[in-house]
Amino acid sequence: MSENESITTRKRRIELGQHHLLDNRIISEIIQASKIKKEDVVLELGTGNGHITRQLSDYAKWVYSYEIDYRFYKTAKKNCFDRTNVNIYNLDLLEFELPNFDVFISNIPYSRSKQVIKWLCNKKFRNAVIMVQDEFATKLLSHRGEKKFTAISVIAQYCFKLESLMEVPPDAFFPAPRVRSRIIRITPRNKIIKGESIAKVEQMFSNNKKKLSDYNPEGEQTVGKRKIRQTDPDAIMELIVNSEISR
Repeated sequence: MSENESITTRKRRIELGQHHLLDNRIISEIIQASKIKKEDVVLELGTGNGHITRQLSDYAKWVYSYEIDYRFYKTAKKNCFDRTNVNIYNLDLLEFELPNFDVFISNIPYSRSKQVIKWLCNKKFRNAVIMVQDEFATKLLSHRGEKKFTAISVIAQYCFKLESLMEVPPDAFFPAPRVRSRIIRITPRNKIIKGESIAKVEQMFSNNKKKLSDYNPEGEQTVGKRKIRQTDPDAIMELIVNSEISR
């Protein structure tokens, strides 16, 4: 690869929010945290160079890995050519109907973090281990009343049990991002929500001054004058399920 091609590739990674994890100790932590069983089907978003993919194949029955960038896809195919239980696709995972899977693994591109979380809300799986930008992780984990408590906090906490496992420094990646990352383990609560409900949550949070009673006037005695951001995720989702949001 020429110097110009190398610079172009690096710029493309940064534009997409792609930062490839190089630290083997952290990779080992991710794999152990995912609790993969020998009979499991693992789904990986973002194959990269195939380094993590190879290691996942040591533990799982099948690994299905999706890489949107053709240059990385070709590299990963070469690096995993001898792994008969690995299937790598040069496709956008989020745009296809997939076979059932047990475990989801991803160093999620920063630009797609919210999209991936909402996509997972419609899937059935046993657990997932993801790495996201630390700022986004804070939003996922924030509780009602906290500054970073947003629509994605409600959506994620309603659907999943979320555990912060560790912080990851920039020098664990190439190219090194300007921010820190965090590894989170996701365990489904068996509460799948559809796109329409997700859109309603986002609508509710679009106005910071709204109260629950604004969306359910008849239930004002029950929901009181609590602001949306002061309400726990289950209560918000219960309101959405049981009533129509005024338009």
